[in-house]
Amino acid sequence: MSSNKCKDNLKAQKYLQLWGIRPDLWPGENGRYLPAIYILTNVNKVLKKDEIDQLQSRVILKLCHMEMLFPLFL
Repeated sequence: MSSNKCKDNLKAQKYLQLWGIRPDLWPGENGRYLPAIYILTNVNKVLKKDEIDQLQSRVILKLCHMEMLFPLFL
C-alpha cells in the first residue's frame, strides 16, 4: 500500500487529538505516531495448535449462546 493512499497518517491522528477522541491513536510528543494495534508481526503470523483448539471451543460456546438468544423456528 502506498503511503499517500493510507488513511492512518499523522494528519488523521492529529485530527483525532483535536476532536478529543481515540487517545490511543494520538501522535506522541515527538510528533511521530505509533502503528495501529492491528498490524501483524512475524510472531502473529504463526498459528499454534493449542490456540486453534481453544478458539474452536470458544466458537462452539458462542454458537450455543446465539441459539439461545435467537432460536431456530422450523
